[in-house]
Amino acid sequence: MSQWERIFRELSLDVSLIQPCRTIDFGTLETTIRKKRQEHQEVEMYQQHEQFIHTFRQKLVRWNNGGGA
Repeated sequence: MSQWERIFRELSLDVSLIQPCRTIDFGTLETTIRKKRQEHQEVEMYQQHEQFIHTFRQKLVRWNNGGGA
């Protein structure tokens, strides 16, 4: 038990607030990449970033469904 967990428990606070989380929110990242790509269509890097996020998301879904990466 970490020092922070001990303190939270002593104060009767929810320890899950300080524990690692596996939640990933791609919304903001995808929106930013999409806007940049629209503004700078000639920059291939934004297309690569968009493709990376898409591929990464697919791998996470497969992993989450028990299929591995």
